[in-house]
Amino acid sequence: MSLRDSLKQRSRFADEKANTFGPVRLYGGKVFNEKTTEGGWVKGAHATVETSGQLDKRITATRLVLTGPLAFGLRKKKDTRELFLTVEGDDFAFVVEVDPKKQAEARQFAAKINTAAKTAA
Repeated sequence: MSLRDSLKQRSRFADEKANTFGPVRLYGGKVFNEKTTEGGWVKGAHATVETSGQLDKRITATRLVLTGPLAFGLRKKKDTRELFLTVEGDDFAFVVEVDPKKQAEARQFAAKINTAAKTAA
């Protein structure tokens, strides 16, 4: 394999990776879930990142006993949030669960799908 072929292959791999988020892939004018094989044409599709659950801040009895009035500033956080990437098209729809730590990446990927859908129209 020549150096030129190697560079082309790396470039193609980088492009494919940039158009992939978890099992969701944007490729060849289509968007699809590789895990469930759901998907279709990106034209007319719309992607969103939706949140379910909440972030609770509560005061525990142990913190109140140990820190006194400071316990109100040192509340314990309980995170029950879940994120979902929802992709809907003319003849398909699918939902993929997203790790909350990857929220920014999921929103960027959803914007990429929405941009591709607008330019395809």
